[in-house]
Amino acid sequence: SSGDDAPAARGFCEAWPPLLAMPPLKVQSAIRVQSQTESGRFAYQGWSRLNRSKGQFDESGILFELAGVQWAMLVYPSGSQKSPDGWVSCHALCLRCDGERKAHYQFRVLDSAGVEHARKGDSFLFRMGEGHGWDDAFKRSDVDEVAKATGDDAVVFELRITLDSEVRSVGHLLGDTSGRLSGGRPLSADMRRLLTTGDHSDVTLGVRDCEVRAHRCVLAARSRVFARMLAPESRMMEARTGVVNIVDMDEPTVRRLCEFLYTNTLEDASEIWSDLAASESLLHAAAKYEVRGLACHVIDKVAAKLDTDNAADWLIVASRLGTRETEVLKAECLRFIEEHLDMVQTTEGWARLCRDQALFADVGPSLIRKIRPPLP
Repeated sequence: SSGDDAPAARGFCEAWPPLLAMPPLKVQSAIRVQSQTESGRFAYQGWSRLNRSKGQFDESGILFELAGVQWAMLVYPSGSQKSPDGWVSCHALCLRCDGERKAHYQFRVLDSAGVEHARKGDSFLFRMGEGHGWDDAFKRSDVDEVAKATGDDAVVFELRITLDSEVRSVGHLLGDTSGRLSGGRPLSADMRRLLTTGDHSDVTLGVRDCEVRAHRCVLAARSRVFARMLAPESRMMEARTGVVNIVDMDEPTVRRLCEFLYTNTLEDASEIWSDLAASESLLHAAAKYEVRGLACHVIDKVAAKLDTDNAADWLIVASRLGTRETEVLKAECLRFIEEHLDMVQTTEGWARLCRDQALFADVGPSLIRKIRPPLP
């Protein structure tokens, strides 16, 4: 280097002797792919007597957990709203997942003896709360024939999931005894601090008498509603002003919503799940802003705390929201009420359910089918 540059270079060397004294790192690694497969089945008794209109589906509940990911199945016996006439629709539903997971999934149609009659498979990049499948999975006439195969009018749908994961085997890290590659804060901690401090914020969530400072890119990346609302080409006032006024939620709910958007977790939230109003408000926020991961998280916690006092109330909430995620909670509530009907019928929630004629008309048939299945 030139004489003018030499003093600066010497100063740098004197300030950072430990760094410059370290030998270069040499990393030996290998990557291999491991596959894990699991399957679960969802059976129908009395297939020919099913009374399902187009767009009505049956949800299996959690069929299995594979590598920390929970899976369920949706079956539309008369097809989804998008199905051609005469088809059965099937969808795989990812109920709990950290981030995104690429999954190979396959549906099989079996008779009650376990003999396979049809199958269909595909791959998809799932996120928590998302489903994927076919509106034209199997011809209804073919499934009807399966029900006749063993003479018991039974059909079994099987969901098989295969997850591939890369496993990196790291060899010796030569010369690194300083620990400079280890430690550090997790990303969620940095994102939590960014939300808490409001540093570099460019959007404000107005909630009654307070404001929550946030970041357009984070909100848009985590919520489809925010993405549409805050897009540069959007003509909505929020995109122009950078202010989103939220009039139907309280401050704690909005802060918890933002916490999940930024960190994918909720810290110190144990008291929420025993408070029906607080957890209902959070579920409403998840549905409104299409944050499926949060919806599944709330539903998972709420379902674990269902009791005779709140089951009817949660059935009302799940039915009114009417999202794909809340259909899972609705099914859990119906199952619980079926098992504890005598006690649930004495609660105020049950009285409210019965007074709402439109709501009872929606859930009543499902509840009656569970309590008293159709006669053979």
